[in-house]
Amino acid sequence: MASATPPELTPVQQRTLAELGASSTARPTFDPELGRRLRHDLEEGMAEVVGHLAPDEVLTLSKHLLGQVHGCEGRLLAEEAADDGFAVTVAIARGAVAHKAVELGIHWSGEPLPLELVDEAMASLARTDHWLTEFLQTCSDVERAELRATAGDRVHKFFECFPRLEPKWRPVTESSQVVELADG
Repeated sequence: MASATPPELTPVQQRTLAELGASSTARPTFDPELGRRLRHDLEEGMAEVVGHLAPDEVLTLSKHLLGQVHGCEGRLLAEEAADDGFAVTVAIARGAVAHKAVELGIHWSGEPLPLELVDEAMASLARTDHWLTEFLQTCSDVERAELRATAGDRVHKFFECFPRLEPKWRPVTESSQVVELADG
């Protein structure tokens, strides 16, 4: 894969680092009881819903579902009620492809070019059991080019605005967490 020459921080990256960065002495501290309080508040807030679940029923929340609910609950309910099913489009796919490309770029050695990251992301998603796999394997050349262009634009803008993460910071881009609440 070709690499770009890593530039000095751009003015936008410098501003991002100044706004969002923290030195080792400026790290936030949290009350040791915060976790217990959050768990209590969450279980208390969900008690009524959990009380209506059948004994063998499991309630699962995900980042994706929470994002949909908080983005537009009406749209989520309308899409769930529609019988036409879910259809992947370039507009829907570009966010997932850009996200995967940024994830790869954060962990890539050297300075990869945005469109090459997009190509690698699309290839990776096409090989896995992902909701985009069929679309990526069957889309037209026009759809593929449009997806590559729009996802590439987002990846370029991300790396243009955010400074490179240092390996010593131990960046983690995706991390699952399963938390059992209300006594399992």
